[in-house]
Amino acid sequence: MSIRTLAPGLFLLFTASAMAQPSTQWSAVANTAWYNATGTEFSITTAEELAGLSQLVAGGNNFAG
Repeated sequence: MSIRTLAPGLFLLFTASAMAQPSTQWSAVANTAWYNATGTEFSITTAEELAGLSQLVAGGNNFAG
């Protein structure tokens, strides 16, 4: 096998293995402290708050008026 055919394969192998995978799940860091059931406007400023929004929506909250 020549180096020209081996090099791209090794490059792809090393590139794929170097990609870091998250060590925690979003649901483990979800923050819903910003949510108030009587509120009409909410400000989400962190990834944890976005995870909290996802958790609330998945739990059935549709935020309808």
